[in-house]
Amino acid sequence: MTESFIYSINVVLPILLLAVLGYILKRTSFVNDGFMAVADKLVFKLCLPAMLFLDVATASAQSFDAGLVTYCLTALLAMVLASVLIAVISTKDNKKRGAMAQGMYRSNSAILGTMLIRSMFDNSPEANSMMAVTLPFFVVMLNITAVTVLTVFAPSESRLTKREFLKKLVMNIATNPLIIAILAGFAVNLVFGALNADIPEIAVSTLEYLSNMAVPLSLISLGATVSAETMKGRVGYAVLASVMKTLVLPWIIVGIAIAAGYKGYMLGIIFVLFGGPSAVSSYIMAKNMNSDHILAGQILMITTVMSCLTNFLGVFILRYFALI
Repeated sequence: MTESFIYSINVVLPILLLAVLGYILKRTSFVNDGFMAVADKLVFKLCLPAMLFLDVATASAQSFDAGLVTYCLTALLAMVLASVLIAVISTKDNKKRGAMAQGMYRSNSAILGTMLIRSMFDNSPEANSMMAVTLPFFVVMLNITAVTVLTVFAPSESRLTKREFLKKLVMNIATNPLIIAILAGFAVNLVFGALNADIPEIAVSTLEYLSNMAVPLSLISLGATVSAETMKGRVGYAVLASVMKTLVLPWIIVGIAIAAGYKGYMLGIIFVLFGGPSAVSSYIMAKNMNSDHILAGQILMITTVMSCLTNFLGVFILRYFALI
């Protein structure tokens, strides 16, 4: 038990400490909103894409597992349906329904999930590669379902037509820097694999420098967004959605995966894809699509705080029972 506890602390505590540092820096005005906006943009459009590109470009063919991808996508669709059902039962306000449903299933899998996998498996190239080749399918499905859910529950005056919906969906996928980086990584992997050559060391080193910035910057930024002001109003809906997001739905999915025989890297990936806090983009998309963005922001804040504990407990439990 002691070994599992120390392992869990080593995985989660550095992530928590960087987020706490971000909170302190923001509260003491060491950084401001302008700096954090630039940091978020830098991570999302440059540093994290560099990390994912490098993981995919250097991945072996054995990293892709069709069964894992199929399970994750099937579980995600089930989680979306459960989230929609809970939202419909909880309120008659369509704006709240859209924000709640999206907040209950849309995970910060690309950023925090990738970081947690690296920490959980001691930056194992095999684990990183498997995460990288699984992630694009998951991210694409998250975008499709998010646009769909927010369109279905949009107020009548802002509801998208079928043409507008398809256009927005295609644009969200085609312009997503993470998806672009992953697809580019696949292309480079195929080309250099066919040539039986290695990617030039200068390119690898440069991308590694960029990717190494992703973890500290994103966690500091995440901590900086936490504030008491964002928690006012709609708390009951936000708490319900947050509990479902971090405690109930992910563990149903993880439990089924364990029963199906998943363990090691694969189970770790399933855990981080579904067990993380709501994605920052859920708030941005809710605001842009006239959903209840205040509620979406509250869900984001609560799940971010709760996930510090739930991720620790999850890693501890899985490690204690020798599942990862």
